[in-house]
Amino acid sequence: MEYNVDLHIHGPHAGGTSKNMSVEKTAEMGYYKGLQLNPIGDLTHKGWFDRVFSSLKEEDECFYHETTTIFGKKKSYFILSTEVQVKGRVHNLVLFPDKKSILDFREQIKPFTNHLDGVRDGRPWLQFNSEKFAKICVDLNLLFGPAHAFTPYFSLYGHNDSIKDTYGQYADDIAFLELGLSADAYSANDIEELKDITFVSNGDAHSFWPHKLGREFNRFKLEKPNFYELEKAFKNKDGRELIFNVGLDPKEGQYTLTACNRCYQHYKLNYAIANNYRCSCGGTIKRGVQDRIDELSFGKTRSYNRPQYKHVLPLLEIIAFVLKIKNPLSTVVQKIWWKYIERFDNEINVLLDVSEKELEEFDSEMAKYIISYRNGWVVYRPGGGGQYGTPFICLSEEERIQKQREVDETIYNFPPPKQKTLF
Repeated sequence: MEYNVDLHIHGPHAGGTSKNMSVEKTAEMGYYKGLQLNPIGDLTHKGWFDRVFSSLKEEDECFYHETTTIFGKKKSYFILSTEVQVKGRVHNLVLFPDKKSILDFREQIKPFTNHLDGVRDGRPWLQFNSEKFAKICVDLNLLFGPAHAFTPYFSLYGHNDSIKDTYGQYADDIAFLELGLSADAYSANDIEELKDITFVSNGDAHSFWPHKLGREFNRFKLEKPNFYELEKAFKNKDGRELIFNVGLDPKEGQYTLTACNRCYQHYKLNYAIANNYRCSCGGTIKRGVQDRIDELSFGKTRSYNRPQYKHVLPLLEIIAFVLKIKNPLSTVVQKIWWKYIERFDNEINVLLDVSEKELEEFDSEMAKYIISYRNGWVVYRPGGGGQYGTPFICLSEEERIQKQREVDETIYNFPPPKQKTLF
């Protein structure tokens, strides 16, 4: 059976998250999104752990919540997880098979952190390195991998040059690598040391709203929605497999291009280096994911033998673009979104699976833009420095080419950097 799976989300005790996060709302909105296996994260936090397991039921090694939808009662399944930070500002995603494994992991990390059960301690900060963290996961038979592996602030490749240098003797025990919003499988594939590692795309959401939850996800072939089936799929074992990844075009990510973290001016990497990563506005220039991947791949392109990576925009964002409304959660946008859900059951169906004919019969004007996105007629002003990229959906290939020229002219429109005086 095919399952749409998001593996990464935060609870109410991580920074910048909705305080209304709950199993109930995630189950409901996950169903409308089209996820058959939803994330539930930050489970090392004891208060959140207790709340979560007061709402989840277990059956056949699967965890679920029975939620009330507009279509009646539905079971929403969950994968248990947490994100942790280790020394060197590396973030990792951990997947658990059951309650006991979470409590065992918690006991292992408890002596090494002061960030476990506080108001903002959903993501623990651990006072040991990645190799020690990996050993704990291996000893407890957990699945783990780097979270948002390329982002400049808290990630594997933001601060290290290789998996081996980071995880030491446990480098081969990584189950997956999470790409993050500013990378996709096509770009990361060029890094030689990643050739045998499964890539996953996850929402890393801080709320349950469907333009965040499942904004990136994976379609797996599994027998049932649980930890052990995912473990087989990561290894492409017994017929379980990753079918494809789905996510934002990397240009929409916050850290795609090298850019200032204050004014968001884009820089070519050699200019940033010449200016000692200082912007003329006084801000700090952050190296972009695109430039970082080029460094790690030494500018080489490897043959692509992985599952397809499909680019999508959340349906709320497409509707907002068509209506020229900035807020995707505005009442007008949500009203149209709900009409699509009522007709087609969930958002992923609309974005990927419903035929063009059905879309046109339902709403001919909106269908133009959904179909245009499927055709790749989209131009982005790329993100960078912490600012998301801006998408422009075009209605023809000719329009896309013209819009791309316009955007290209604005990306690096700034004075040349000051050069150091040699004598």
